[in-house]
Amino acid sequence: MSDTLYIAEPGDNEEFSFAGFVARLGVSAGSPATFFCRPEGNLESAWNIWQQEWLIPVLGPSFSETYRLGMNSRVLEICDQDNALDQQFSDSMRTRSQDAGRLFLEGKSEMQGHREWKKFADKVFAKESPGHVTTVFALHTVLYRLPLLPALSAYCWFEFRCGSSPKGKMDENWGIDIFNSVLPHLAVAASGINNDNNDGPGTLRAI
Repeated sequence: MSDTLYIAEPGDNEEFSFAGFVARLGVSAGSPATFFCRPEGNLESAWNIWQQEWLIPVLGPSFSETYRLGMNSRVLEICDQDNALDQQFSDSMRTRSQDAGRLFLEGKSEMQGHREWKKFADKVFAKESPGHVTTVFALHTVLYRLPLLPALSAYCWFEFRCGSSPKGKMDENWGIDIFNSVLPHLAVAASGINNDNNDGPGTLRAI
């Protein structure tokens, strides 16, 4: 898939579709990361639990803080944030999150030209930072100069697809009605973050 970017503006009708596109830049949804619904589980219930127990209190704030630090090229503090996030996870969630993060670090060769990305990747490979997918995803959206709300939506879409997709890939809009329940929570996670990349935080639309 091409890594050609389309920068969405606030109010753009294609903004949500663009966020989904960002979630697949260079990396395909595969094994679960922090969100995981067992095949026999109730997807809607599992997705709501993930939002309430992980996205709102833990992952959203960590994503937003990493985004803020990334805008200011504060890589060492991003590592501190990544290590703090690591302490929140169980062993199984920690492993899944790191495995997903590694896909981004190893699958985005075009990012090696970014000094901040290379510096962070070196810290991860030196085991000075765990390299969780939340942190890695937030940093790469900053370096692509994406607005915060679509970036956070793209991260959630990646988590949803990785944690819910049955074997035998379904069409692109599979599960979108369930996924859309996350949209009202994104502004809460993004509150207080000054996005310098556009005139406003952007508006996400359910499709």
